[in-house]
Amino acid sequence: MPIGVLPYYAALLPGLARPCYLETLTVKSPFGEISVETFFRDYWQKKPLLIKNAFPTDLAATTPEELAALAMEEEVDARLVQHDPEKDSWHVDYGPFTKAALRKLPRENYTLLVQAVDYFISEVAALKQSLNMFPQWRFDDVMVSYAVKGGGVGPHLDQYDVFLIQGLGRRRWLVANPDYPSVPNDKVKLLRQIEPFTPSLDVIAEPGDMLYVPPNAPHCGTALEPCLTYSIGFRAPAQADIAARLADYLTEQEMDGVRYADPELQAAMDSAQISAAQMQKVKTLMSALMNDTTALEKSYAALVTQTRFSLTPVAKNWSKDKLIAALRKNKTLVRDDNARFAWFIGQDKAVHLFANGLEIPVSGISAESAQFLSNTTEVNAEAVERFADDLSFPDLLTTLFNAGAFQLAA
Repeated sequence: MPIGVLPYYAALLPGLARPCYLETLTVKSPFGEISVETFFRDYWQKKPLLIKNAFPTDLAATTPEELAALAMEEEVDARLVQHDPEKDSWHVDYGPFTKAALRKLPRENYTLLVQAVDYFISEVAALKQSLNMFPQWRFDDVMVSYAVKGGGVGPHLDQYDVFLIQGLGRRRWLVANPDYPSVPNDKVKLLRQIEPFTPSLDVIAEPGDMLYVPPNAPHCGTALEPCLTYSIGFRAPAQADIAARLADYLTEQEMDGVRYADPELQAAMDSAQISAAQMQKVKTLMSALMNDTTALEKSYAALVTQTRFSLTPVAKNWSKDKLIAALRKNKTLVRDDNARFAWFIGQDKAVHLFANGLEIPVSGISAESAQFLSNTTEVNAEAVERFADDLSFPDLLTTLFNAGAFQLAA
C-alpha cells in the first residue's frame, strides 16, 4: 500500500521500514533489571510495572501503513475509536474500512486498533518469543494500535493480563492497582469505560518500553504523538468458557453421560416445585461430570489452543517415510506462526498433544517428542537423529506437518 493512507504519518516518518529485524531479536530479560522470579513474585497479577528499554528503541515490527492495509481486509477484526474532547463524546466504527475513510481521518484524537496482527505479520508474532517464560497456551493474540495525538480508548480495565510494548512515538499511561474500586462509565458502555481514577502509576512509555498491566487494573493510555503500541494479551478462560467447551467436547465425542434418575420419587405436593433434595441430586450429577478428569483435561486443552484462524493443511498428505527422507536430505521444517500447542500427561498416564483446538491422533506419544515439537521453531536432520529411537516421533511430526503446523522452509 502506498505511504499516506493514514494522514499525517507520511510527513512525520517518511520511508519508514523495519530497522529492527525481529527474527534476530534477543532480549536477555524482558523485565530489565528485575529478574523473572522477582517479576512473578512481586508484580504478576498484583501491580503494574513499566520496564524501560525492554526492547530496542528502533523496534518496528509493523508500520502504520501495514496496519491500515490489514484494517481494510474482510477477515480482520479492526476498530476505529474517535474522541471529541470538547463534548467528551466517543464514537466507534468497525472494519473493514475503505482507503477513502482512512484518508479522511482527523489530525488528532483517534486510534486504529487491529486484533490478531501476529497471525498476519511474522515480526509481530516474534514479539511473544521474548515472553517465553509464560505457557504459550496462555497467550491470546497481539493487538496493534496506531494513535495520533490525543488518541486512545479512555479509562477502562481488562479481565486479563496484558503487556503493552511501545513501538513508534510516545504514550502516556495512567494505571491503578487491581484492587482499585473502579466505577463503570454508563455513558460509554460500548468501550466498557470506567470513570476517571486515581493512578498509582503515571508514566510516559517511549520506544522500546514495555508496560505490564494486571487483570482488573484500571488503565488509560493517551498518545502524545503518532505512535504504535503492541498489546500482548493473555487468555483467562472464565468458568462459563470452560463449561461450554466441556459441553461441546461431550457432544463431539457423543458422550451423553449419566442421566438424571429418581427411583425414590414420590407423589409431588406441588408439581411445579423443584425440591431441595432434587436440586441436590442435580448438583451431585454435575459434580460427577466435573470429576471426569479425562473429559475436562481434553476439553480444556482444546479450549486454550483454539485460535482465531485455522491452520492450512497440505494439499496432499505426505507419508512419514517421505517426510523423514526429505529432512535427512537437509530439508528443514519451520513452525507456522499460527500454530499453538499444549500437551499434558493425563489421568490415563498417556501423553496427549493438542494443536489449534484439536488433539493430535497419534498413540504412544513420548513426553520428549511432545515437549520438543511444541516448543521448537524448526525441525531438521539433527532432530530426526536425536529422536531416532522414539517410535512416536515420525508419526507425530508427519501428522503435524500434514495439518499445517509445520511447513517446508523455502
